[in-house]
Order: sequence, then C-alpha cells, then structure tokens
Amino acid sequence: MKKYLLIILCLLLIFTTGCGKPRTQQQNKVNEITITDMSGRKVTLKHPVHIYALSTIDLIDFVIPLKGKGAFDDLVGVGNSGGKKAYDKMYDSMFPGMKERVKIISAHNAPFDVEAILQQKPDVLIVNSAMQGHTHALAIEDKLNAAGIPLVLVNIPDRSGKSVQQTLALFGQIFDRQEKANEVIAFIDKQFSDLQSHLPNKNTDKPLVYYEMAGSLENYGPSSFGGSSGWGSLIQLAGGENLADKAIGGKKMGRSVVLDPEFIIENNPNYIILSGCNSLGLGSTIGVTHQAVFSLLQRSGWDRLDAVRKHHVFEYQHEFQRSIMLFYPVLSMAKTFYPEQFKNIDPEERLAEFYKRFMLIKSTDGLWKIQAK
Repeated sequence: MKKYLLIILCLLLIFTTGCGKPRTQQQNKVNEITITDMSGRKVTLKHPVHIYALSTIDLIDFVIPLKGKGAFDDLVGVGNSGGKKAYDKMYDSMFPGMKERVKIISAHNAPFDVEAILQQKPDVLIVNSAMQGHTHALAIEDKLNAAGIPLVLVNIPDRSGKSVQQTLALFGQIFDRQEKANEVIAFIDKQFSDLQSHLPNKNTDKPLVYYEMAGSLENYGPSSFGGSSGWGSLIQLAGGENLADKAIGGKKMGRSVVLDPEFIIENNPNYIILSGCNSLGLGSTIGVTHQAVFSLLQRSGWDRLDAVRKHHVFEYQHEFQRSIMLFYPVLSMAKTFYPEQFKNIDPEERLAEFYKRFMLIKSTDGLWKIQAK
C-alpha cells in the first residue's frame, strides 16, 4: 500500500511542477528575442530567425559572413534593387533556382508588394533606409503585424560612421551568430581605426571634393550633403571637404542637391568622385585597365577644373555607400587625398582580405573603382 501511495505522490509532484505538459506543447514552444532596431523600435522575433526577406539584395552581404551559404538558402523575398541583376548573375550558378524561389517583394525604388510578402511568410522583413525604404515599410507595418511578420529597420550609412558595425551586431542577434558578427566587426573597426590614425590633423587644409551620381554630358546628377547619409558623408570620413556643403543655391532633392554648373567651375574642386555612371560591381566587364572615358568630362568649362586636368576623377560602385565593405571606398579616397600619410595602407589588399575571410566570392569577381583617363 505504501508503495502505491509513493507512486501517486510522485505523479502529483510531476504534474504540479509543470513537467508533465504534453510533449506536443513542449515541441511547439517558440523561442523569442526582443531587439532594438536602428530606428529605436523594439521588435520581438522568433529566435533564431530562419527564413527572412530583404528590402534590397545588397543587404545579404551583411548576412553572408554570419550564415555562409545559408544566407541564400534562407532568403525568401527581396526588393528588385541594390544591383539585383548582378547578384543573380554572380550567385545563380552557386544556388540553382534561386531567382525562381526568391519572391520579388518590391520594384526598384517603389512601395512593397504586401501580397508577395504575405505569400512567403518570412520570419522577419529587414529594410534599409535607402530609396525611402523605411517610409514604404512603415506604411504596411499594420498588415505585417496582423500576419505575424516583424519589421526590422536598419540605416546604412548613417551620421555616426558606425552603421555597418551596428548592423552586424543587430544581425548577430537576429540570426544567433553573435560570435561571428564580433569577428567581422573587429576587422571593420581596425580599418576605421587605421583611417583615423593616418588622417592629418584638423589644421591641415582639406581637399575640395565634388560628388555626382549618375551624371551624363547633358544632365547633371545629384550631389550628396555631408551631414546626411550617402557619399557626402563618406567624403567627410575620408578627410575631404564636400563641395555640396558649401552650396548656397542649387536644386535640392531631399538629402541631395543638383549643383549649379557655374558654382562647380568657380570652386574648382581638387577631386571629383562619381557613382552610378557605369555598371560597376559584381561581374563588371568595363575593361581590364580600371580606366574609362567619361562623357561628362566634356562639359563646357570642365577642361579648366584641376580635378579633370590632373586626372583626379574616380568612380566607385554606387552601392558601396551602404555596403558592409564601406571601409574600402573611405580608405581608398583617403589614400587618394593624402597619399603620403596612407602610403603604407593598401585598400585593395584589405578589400581582398575581407572577401577571402568572410564572403563566398573573391574581390576580383567584380570591378569596384575606375579612374578617368
């Protein structure tokens, strides 16, 4: 009798302590994590996230160092921006059927296709601020919440100069890859530490730099303010004085401005930085010499500019401004502006090392910078 009473007491103890929950309930329990995204929003996610969607394909470069090939295996939706055609061309042979499997969730620089996102049911939608991404995403947040799809906002680049490291730390939390994220962050921190230690002191005259996006002979493209995000801020990080920040007139376009042609000539910039004029980037076949002819250099009066006369005109792949490899154009520009101070730093070598250690391809699989002849 005592034996049976002991058995009954043990069973009661098991059930009252909660250990006797049905096995199916234990299996269905989902771990969660609450993170703070780069807009300051508190977001609760499944942990770790398995399948995900991105606003632009270039954001996957922040996931590859953490998940390797799993970055592509787990991607279910992406906006048709960030050089998607180039990524398709480069990675399709590695991941057959990827283009068919990954749903397009927005056209270039356009609002999101809510139905496409709901159809894919990602664990999270991650959206960068580029091309009004935050605005478009917040417009559909209620529908995403109703479907149980969390929204995470990132902002690359931002004014802090730390957006790449902050994004990696955030992705380390989301994908449960904190240790790997810290390794990548340490590499990038080293690049910016070397940048700061080699830049001349504040009393040194800074070179004047004019930046233009996607310009042509007939049409002047927008420039970028240094106090916002984009190439203007990268020029500042590299120790240059951004011509757009001196502009009084010009046609303002949000955080950008189209400078008056006479204003550019009058100020006679020492360097011209371009992006979006040629199809640089993954799989680019512009040429072997890394030099090119730019029609916009034939603009009236530009033959008198110091930057043109001295061949100080460079183009970088446009998406670098919001890339995990953001350190490369900054180091490259700094070495161009201050060759003596940066003579022992090789940005190309450091870019190659990054690709070798953290990416699935080599840095030589793309063309990232060219100089005007």
